Amino acid sequence: MEISEYFIAHLIEEITPYNNLYRVGIKAGLDGKSILEIMWDVGEILIKNGVKKIHPVAWAIYGKERGIRRSNITRDFLSYCFRIRKYFSSKETIGKMFPNLRKYSLFREAFPLLENPKYQLSKEQREGLIKLLNSNQSEQFIKQEIKKLKKVIINKHNDRRQRL
Repeated sequence: MEISEYFIAHLIEEITPYNNLYRVGIKAGLDGKSILEIMWDVGEILIKNGVKKIHPVAWAIYGKERGIRRSNITRDFLSYCFRIRKYFSSKETIGKMFPNLRKYSLFREAFPLLENPKYQLSKEQREGLIKLLNSNQSEQFIKQEIKKLKKVIINKHNDRRQRL
């Protein structure tokens, strides 16, 4: 797929209202389910427009040059929207799986465990994680539990003192 100026301008025009909803929603403390639904809509726009690989398109939408931004739609946001859309077959699936998800940030912390086949959870672990994300435990407690599970499953430590 060729990434033309027209194509990128069209995507920016279509995605911008959702990007604005997302930003306002995050600042206003909108629940995680609603944020996921907004992001799913953006992912749907990308897929309906034939995007197969998100990174080249995300770079083109955001802009590669330092100081020269094409839009305020970040590559990170677009990447997560694309992945969320691929993960959830429908918007209704989000509501069924996460009816009580309070914060998107908690989902984002857990997403690698749910999505990445390298970190395959057992059925019990997956159900436990989804139950935890929907629980009314404190956000801090949920985040700590997710980090513990990630440490067990992923078990990678990034030593910041290593020589490059």
